[in-house]
Amino acid sequence: MAPARVFEGKLAIVTGASRSFGAAVATHLASRGANVVINYATSSSDQAAADLASHLSKTYNITALPVRADLLDGSAPAALVEAAKAHFTNASASPPFQIDIIINNAAIVNAQPIQDLDVALWDQTFNLNCKAPALLIKAAFPYLPHDRSGRIVNISSATTTWGLIQQTSYAGTKGAIEAMTRVWARELAERCTVNSVSPGPMDTGLLNGLPEAPKEALKMYNALIPLARERPGVDTEDMLKLAGEIGGRPGTLEEVAGIVGIACLPESGWMTGNQLGASGGGNEIDPGLRLFAALSLAFNVCSFISISLPNEPQKAAQDIHLSWLDAGFLPNWIESHESQSWMEHQQLQNQMGYQESRLAVSVRANGGDEGGANEIFALPDLEMAEETRSLLRQWKM
Repeated sequence: MAPARVFEGKLAIVTGASRSFGAAVATHLASRGANVVINYATSSSDQAAADLASHLSKTYNITALPVRADLLDGSAPAALVEAAKAHFTNASASPPFQIDIIINNAAIVNAQPIQDLDVALWDQTFNLNCKAPALLIKAAFPYLPHDRSGRIVNISSATTTWGLIQQTSYAGTKGAIEAMTRVWARELAERCTVNSVSPGPMDTGLLNGLPEAPKEALKMYNALIPLARERPGVDTEDMLKLAGEIGGRPGTLEEVAGIVGIACLPESGWMTGNQLGASGGGNEIDPGLRLFAALSLAFNVCSFISISLPNEPQKAAQDIHLSWLDAGFLPNWIESHESQSWMEHQQLQNQMGYQESRLAVSVRANGGDEGGANEIFALPDLEMAEETRSLLRQWKM
């Protein structure tokens, strides 16, 4: 068992760390003795970063340094390292300055149909999700340990394996960071381990106040997740309420941050170039079971919320409650969210028990005639739990 202060005296840089998941990672490392550089991008986060740094320093008796550096600027990663060096250099130590842990967390999340791909947003997404981590490691390279004790963790996403629609830029760049993780694991082998962590849905607040359609989509997803079942008496009342709305509990920020922490432990020194799933089992859903036309809808709504009004998720959810119809979901049939468009679920067709189950949907768009049943996916030879089958039967968009 690792000691409580396993990171005592080590220095960690966490990007995108003033709030939400990045703050949870910074807190996890600080609670185990690490000094932490809290990176953030804009002046709007000055107070949040300062408050977090003060809290961590007082609570855990460590040094926490907030550093504003917008990593979309190509010069920012080097400036971030220089700020850390200026603050933490100890002339009497050997070496005087060392960066032990880097968590590449800062990212842009978006959902774009390929036919409407915004090139400027694509470039921004690549620059923050891929280029910035590379430049940060480049700047930190002279200060990494020389005994393999360093730890780099790149935050990826379970979307890299799900094949969600409209995820060209987000899932694409997260897939790229996983590839870069494997490259850096070899290049930096004598200095540090390099791994990635791929979270699934987390309780960031964006799941609260969602409209019914994405809630129903998440219910189907959560029915397939081994650890999504809520735990009365263990989970908080807020978590139990959320689980009731979306068919299961998401991961807490602390749970996923704990997986990042595992990759940073001294005991994890024989692990490098790996992808660690952090989705309660969702990373390993078989492609044939995905049901992800619906999950794409839920992910897109969450993406739009996080981009449009990141500090007002419930209001954003209300404002955007129909915009998913413009997001490219069944584009051949649905033309406008202002029309009287809807989808009607047809009962699952079952032959020979579990031998074959097919979900069919029909669509009426712009007041036109009802089209025939259009099969959007099939689940052959699927031995489903009765709970999952029941959810599928009841699903309506």
